[in-house]
Amino acid sequence: GELIGNGQSLADLGVSGATQARWQILVTAPQQCAEDCRQLVYTARQIQIGLNREATRASHGLAVSSPLPADYDAQLQREYPQLGRYELALPAYEKTAKGASGAQLWLVDPHGNLVLRYDATTKGKAILNDLRLLLKLSQIG
Repeated sequence: GELIGNGQSLADLGVSGATQARWQILVTAPQQCAEDCRQLVYTARQIQIGLNREATRASHGLAVSSPLPADYDAQLQREYPQLGRYELALPAYEKTAKGASGAQLWLVDPHGNLVLRYDATTKGKAILNDLRLLLKLSQIG
């Protein structure tokens, strides 16, 4: 993953409505939520489940810039009831996520600060290991 240590927040990324006092595994889709986005949504949930007893310290979410197809929206409501859903403002996203193409997965601390970014090719196990380390070191969330 790419470490983001410059104090950027969810607001800088263009995500609105995300207010939680937990770590967040956030998937962003600046275009349509295509196959790479859908795979990351699945991976985000699997990462949270993989946290085992620490799972309550994190949540997973999806921020999209355009409405989801009706069939996928219904599937998310049915299969991912805990998934946070947020709007993504493209101008802010493009300014903050320079060089990021396609769907991305972000680890966000409980204060809303962006910590790490991963592209759709990253293996879930690597992200899970990074998040476990962050939770172990963190005194918040």
